[in-house]
Amino acid sequence: MGDSAPLEIELALFVVTGTSGAGKTTITQPLRRLLPECVVFETDAILSMATIGWDAWRSTWLLVAREVALGGRATVLTGSLTPDQMRRLPARKLMGPLRFANLDCPDHVLAEGVLGAGEVAEQVAGWVKGRLDAPDGGPGRGEPGR
Repeated sequence: MGDSAPLEIELALFVVTGTSGAGKTTITQPLRRLLPECVVFETDAILSMATIGWDAWRSTWLLVAREVALGGRATVLTGSLTPDQMRRLPARKLMGPLRFANLDCPDHVLAEGVLGAGEVAEQVAGWVKGRLDAPDGGPGRGEPGR
């Protein structure tokens, strides 16, 4: 048990991030319906763990995603995480590619709720699905670059 080398993970970890109020939490449930081939988590689910440290909280998500990937499914996290925060963690070495989508729109769109959660979730799900079959989690199915 102690001699085995870590298994290499090829599946990408997808992170949907954005400012407070951008809709990350709101699209989590629709993403679960739209992406049955993935496991979708809202990162605030274990936010209380951040009391022992933000890096511990972030590392926990990397380890959860690794376990999901070992079962053959990709993980989608919705929450306030940045590429720099995730890439500098020691647990990062245990994961495949990290792919980030930033939910961003003008303040008036946020205030007015012009885009529905379903429409945004469909756009994000399309982004994830277009990258699931790419070997490095990058552009797949003939899609343009990142």
